[in-house]
Formats: sequence, C-alpha cells, structure tokens
Amino acid sequence: GYAATKQVSAGIQIDATTAIVVPKSPDLAAIAGTDPTPADNSYYEFRVGTQPKFDMTTTEITTNPYIIVGNNAITGSILNNGSEAVTSFDLNYTVDGGTAVTSPITGVNIAPSGKYAFSHPIAWNVDKPGVKKIVVWASNINGNPDGYPSDDNRAKTIVVYSRSIQKTPLYE
Repeated sequence: GYAATKQVSAGIQIDATTAIVVPKSPDLAAIAGTDPTPADNSYYEFRVGTQPKFDMTTTEITTNPYIIVGNNAITGSILNNGSEAVTSFDLNYTVDGGTAVTSPITGVNIAPSGKYAFSHPIAWNVDKPGVKKIVVWASNINGNPDGYPSDDNRAKTIVVYSRSIQKTPLYE
C-alpha cells in the first residue's frame, strides 16, 4: 500500500503474462487499519471465476451467547459479496434446524463489499431453557437467488436460562 494516500493496488499474478487486478487498482482504498492487534484486520478475497451479481454472506451474529427465556433480538452483520448494490433481501434465521423465520428487508443500499448491521424484525420468542443453535442467512437478493450459496450461513450456539439472578457481592 501507499502510506501517504492510504491507497493500495490489489490483484493476482497468475503467470509472467497474466494478471487479474481488482477494479479501481491502484487507487483502491485500504480496508485494513494500523492497529497492531487483529481488531482491524481486513482483506480482499479472491474466488475462482466471475463474481456473481447477487451474493450475500452473514459475517457475524452478535446476539448475546447467554440469554433468558422470552423475546430476544437476533442481531449481526451481513456482507454484500456481489457486484451489484443490494436494495432488498429476505433475512432468515432458524433455531435448531426448525422452521425458518423470514422477514423482507427493503429500503437499503448496500454497496458491493459493504456491510449491513441487522436486527431481525421478528424477535426470537424462546419458550424454554437449553442450548440452542441459531443459523442466519440472506435470500431473495433484489428478487434474485444468491449466486454463491455455499458462503451464506453463519451459525452460533446460544445458552438459554430460565431466569436471571442478580449477583450480590459479599464484603467482609
């Protein structure tokens, strides 16, 4: 990269005469920061073949891993891996492989390589304690199927408790 401008040139050199360059190189904005910890590590990913127009992947589920019985929000972030901006999609989740809970998301504008932080519009109504597996994914992207479905899902294990107990410190 170029420290003064925070611009980089990115691509893949296949052989002495063939290379593939990321569009906008060498004036591509650097996506990794300068923090010495992994906190801001980011990278460009290269896949074999042509990038699909519509491709989204759930990058993280931020729902607390310890919740109590009742209504709980399913939150996280999703990445547009496609070459087109996303203006609508269906956001889905399942619990322990059950029936999918789906809600349309409209009125967004997620640029290629852009992230979208979500809170699923339909809360998860947990009725009993236990260990649960949540899976989240996007579908119906701008009315189209996902062009690379193998990277769609993200899963997280959640521990559900029957009640919350207030902890009281003991001072001697």
